[in-house]
Amino acid sequence: LGPAIAAISLGLVGPLKIGERLGRNARFASLGNGVAAAVMGTAGYLLSSRSVFLVTFVLAIPTLIALSRIREEEVDIARCHGEMPR
Repeated sequence: LGPAIAAISLGLVGPLKIGERLGRNARFASLGNGVAAAVMGTAGYLLSSRSVFLVTFVLAIPTLIALSRIREEEVDIARCHGEMPR
C-alpha cells in the first residue's frame, strides 16, 4: 500500500514537491491512526470487542470517499519523470 500511495503522490505533485507531499501524507496517517485507535478502543471498552470490527468498517467509508475523489487526469505519469507539461 505504501508504494502505491507514494506513486499516486508523485503523479499528483511531481518530483520537486514530493518531499512536502510525503510529509503531509505521514502527518495525516499518524493523525488517522491515533483517531482510529481512540475510537476503536472506546467502542471496544464501552460496547464489546466485536464492535471494533464495525468501527473499522465505518472508518473505511471516508477512506473510500477520499480515494474516489482522485481523478485519473490529475495523476500525470510524465510529471513523475520530471518532464515538463506540453
